[in-house]
Amino acid sequence: MAWTSARTPKSVRARGAQEPAAPAAPPPPPPAPAPLLVVLDLNGTLVYRRKNSSGRAVQGAKITPRPYLGTFLRYCLGPMYDLNERQLLDAWPESERVLVQRNVAPHGTQFWLRNEANTGVYEPPRTPIALMVWSSATEANVDRMLEQFTETRVQRALFQRVWSRATLVRPQDMDRKVGTVKDLSIVWDDLNHWRAHVGTQTHVQRHMRFPARALASQRLARYHYMVQATHRAARNAWGTKQAEPPTSPPPRRIVPYADELYDESVQRTAHNKHRSVYGPLLHAPWGPHNTLLLDDSGDKARCQPDNHVQIHEYERTSATAFRSTHQADAEGADDDYLLRCIGMLDAMRDVPDVAAWLRTDDRRRLLLSDQPAAVRAHWCERGRAALARLQIPIEP
Repeated sequence: MAWTSARTPKSVRARGAQEPAAPAAPPPPPPAPAPLLVVLDLNGTLVYRRKNSSGRAVQGAKITPRPYLGTFLRYCLGPMYDLNERQLLDAWPESERVLVQRNVAPHGTQFWLRNEANTGVYEPPRTPIALMVWSSATEANVDRMLEQFTETRVQRALFQRVWSRATLVRPQDMDRKVGTVKDLSIVWDDLNHWRAHVGTQTHVQRHMRFPARALASQRLARYHYMVQATHRAARNAWGTKQAEPPTSPPPRRIVPYADELYDESVQRTAHNKHRSVYGPLLHAPWGPHNTLLLDDSGDKARCQPDNHVQIHEYERTSATAFRSTHQADAEGADDDYLLRCIGMLDAMRDVPDVAAWLRTDDRRRLLLSDQPAAVRAHWCERGRAALARLQIPIEP
């Protein structure tokens, strides 16, 4: 007798009637690694600004851009650099935009693109290389310089941050010539904690809880509080016989404030020392492995020398020759440092550890004037090849 469904037990029939299990959905693709972050100095690196007899830049003086600056920016910022505002918004998927309420935007975002209702600003879109400006000039002069060597609001809106003198000196030193140090841990703190705060939000309306380090005055205030709190705790421990008698802290004003700012940086990045009020130092998306400081001064990079490429200073003689000829290859205006820099950036785009790459063969010095002609020619050719591949015209 044939076996029929009528004689099949209900439990068996029910199991047999079940649909086969659907295959598990594939896991989402991992997020793309963060692009290389290049922190740019302005005067002496990207532009020349006339100086007075004391060696300080003349306030409001017109700048001379370095040869190949426009080409360099197009290479770093990609096709969006040449779009107008409407074209950018059309090419930029709305799902990828992050609108930030204006009063909660971090320091240095004055050029971020405003939305149509003027209630917020858009975080910059992803670019082939992330750029930010960090200059010791005043905010008014930094903004003016940036507006002079860029042409549109979109071009300026592609910079992650534009930082000026208030991030490097106290308010009392804004008009004084003092030494400054560019500690990249401040950049990593600001950008990485902001990225963690934004997360998957598309509309940011709250301040991040992380106490921002961008302004020098705020860093110093927290540093002073930390030092005093540490000594109070040490004295209390000594009073209960739990520790050796503490040494008295030096009077605050015996130490120059520029050195105090450096000490604050050392404390922030040190291990097994005073507990930082900022919490752990994040190295994602940006950290020592994918950050580069481009500056003509070696002293300003003493906190992270392995992440610094020192570029030959763009000074008066080269700027005058370039202004008179406006041809980078003309005699007296042979300044190809940014072209070489493009070649270096092209080589670094797939490097897992930028700091280690720069240490090898002392590549931190590749943009100085003492390099052999063969080395200079190699990196220029590498830069030209990268530009040709991307179909970016080479314009001095």
